[in-house]
Amino acid sequence: MRTTFSTTSFDVIVIGAGPGGLSCAMWCADLGISTLLVDVASDIGGQLHWIHNSISNHLGAPEAKDGSEFLARMRGQVERREFDLILGVAVDSVDCAGKSIRLADGRAFEAKAIVISTGVSRRHLGIPGEIEFAAHGVLDSGAKNRNAMSGKKIVVIGGGDAALENAVILSDSADSVTLVHRKSAFSAQKEFLNQVAEKKNIRIMTPFTATSINGSGHVTSVSIVSHSGETVEIPADAVLVRVGFVPNSAFLLGALKLDDYGYLQIDSNSETSIPQIFAIGDVTNRSAPTISSAVGQGAMVAKVLHSRLNG
Repeated sequence: MRTTFSTTSFDVIVIGAGPGGLSCAMWCADLGISTLLVDVASDIGGQLHWIHNSISNHLGAPEAKDGSEFLARMRGQVERREFDLILGVAVDSVDCAGKSIRLADGRAFEAKAIVISTGVSRRHLGIPGEIEFAAHGVLDSGAKNRNAMSGKKIVVIGGGDAALENAVILSDSADSVTLVHRKSAFSAQKEFLNQVAEKKNIRIMTPFTATSINGSGHVTSVSIVSHSGETVEIPADAVLVRVGFVPNSAFLLGALKLDDYGYLQIDSNSETSIPQIFAIGDVTNRSAPTISSAVGQGAMVAKVLHSRLNG
C-alpha cells in the first residue's frame, strides 16, 4: 500500500476499506489495475473493529478470537500489494457520470470505475441520553464489556439476533438483564429465543418502546412506554442498543438506485444502475451480510474490471 503518490487518475477508486473494499483492492493490484482505496476511518478494517466474538466460518481461514485478530491476518496480505490508500478523510461527493470523487479536504480524483464499499452503521433510537451517555453507561458491545458488567443491572433494547445474543452474553455476569422490544414478538432466530428462555435473570418487557436513557454523569435508568400508554422506569447501570443497521448510502441518494431501505441495488456483476459504478458488501446486502460475501464480491468486481479494461 502507498500513502504518498503523485497521480490523481486511476483505473478504479474503491470507497470503503472493510473486507469487501480490501479484497477488491488486493485483487485489482494482483491484476495490474491501478487502484485508489479511500476510507473515512483512520485504519483499514471497517466493521471488523466492531466484532468482539470469534470468527470461525470464513472458509480457509483459521478461527480468529475476534475482528481485530482477523484483521491482523488480512493486514499482512493487503500491505504487500501495490495500491494507493487514503485514510481518515471523508468522501464529500461522488460524480457517478464523470467517475470522479472529491474528498472533504478538497482533493479530487478520477477513475474509469468506482466501487462503493461503505458498509452499514448501527441504527440509533434517537432518544434523549443515547448519545450523551456514550461510554458512560451506553455500551458499544456486550461481548467486549461482559466482564465489566459483573453484578450490574443492564437494559438491552432490540428484538433481533444481536439483541438477544448480547442479552445472553451479558446475563452470564450481570445481576439482571431487561430485554425491551417495541413489538410483542421477537424476530431473532430460534436458537437465541431458546437461550433467552433458559436464563432466569433475563426479564422481557414487550411491547414497550424506550423513550429516554436517564442519569447524571452516568446511566441510572431507562424510561419505557407501552402501546397502551403505561410508563415504566427501569433502574439500570448500563444500556445496550441493538435495533439494526442503516446502509451508508445517504451520500448517493438521487445518484444511484436504492431499495426501500437505502441499500444499493446491483446486478449479477455487482454493478449499480450506472455503468462502471459497482457496489459490494453490506451496503448492498440487507438480508444476509457476511465477511465471506463481501470478500467474494470484491474479488468478482476486480475480475469484471480486468476483463473490461483489457477486452
